[in-house]
Amino acid sequence: MKKTLFTYLLASLFCSFGIEAQDLDQALIEAAKDGNVTQVQTLLAQGAHIDAVNKDKRTALIRAAFRGHIEVIQTLIAAKANLDLRDYQGHTALSWAAHEGRTDVAQALLDAGANPNTRDEDRYTPLIWAAFKGHLTIVDGMLNAGADPQAQNTSGFTALIRAAQQGHVEIVQRLIVAKCEVNAQNRHGYTALMRAAEQGHTQVVNLLIKAGAKIDEQNNYGYTALMRAADRGHTALVKQLLEAGANPSIADKRGRTALERAQAQKHAEIVRLLKSATTH
Repeated sequence: MKKTLFTYLLASLFCSFGIEAQDLDQALIEAAKDGNVTQVQTLLAQGAHIDAVNKDKRTALIRAAFRGHIEVIQTLIAAKANLDLRDYQGHTALSWAAHEGRTDVAQALLDAGANPNTRDEDRYTPLIWAAFKGHLTIVDGMLNAGADPQAQNTSGFTALIRAAQQGHVEIVQRLIVAKCEVNAQNRHGYTALMRAAEQGHTQVVNLLIKAGAKIDEQNNYGYTALMRAADRGHTALVKQLLEAGANPSIADKRGRTALERAQAQKHAEIVRLLKSATTH
């Protein structure tokens, strides 16, 4: 009875100030963004639409997820917010939580049943974002919730390619254990090994080779991991790839070997290593 009376009085107050339903909805989204749990509860009780959107098609849940307001998230989940609505970029609340590294928010959404395989406008899944940004705990949560480790975005990047490129060793390990395809190629034919090699990530390269990465795979331009390491001047990595059996005689689509490419970049020590490997 008291709650009903309170709600009635609150409604009268809002009406007396000419606050309409749309204003309540926008007030809810702003309160969620600011992390104001009390105001969120009040506005919901007043009749604000829980899944209302702002001009960017972002709901209260999405705004709270982006900012990492876990108490607001819990309140909105309990009030039955739609967990998988997308904003104008195609991001869901879970996608933003993965992108921003909001670990507790991501787990709360997953526990409530949020879909870990939604895609934004560039076809990134929350798992790809978490792997790319280096959020290990979120990656674990996504995989445990059934996220697809083979998913590729518009450019063909998998979570593994992105993690390898960034040098996120532990995430690469998790994705390998999750059976993410180590030889998947993006739209330009780059593999996780090629991306790790060009960035000089020796630990990641070692993990990928042990997991069965094809050392001499070529991309659409004919580049190998060895060529990319040679181009960038990563001496230790060139040595590592040669010791693992990389073929220094392979040529790209313009007929250039890793040696010729290293010579063009004036990487003297790499030139020496490749000359020695070529003569043996």
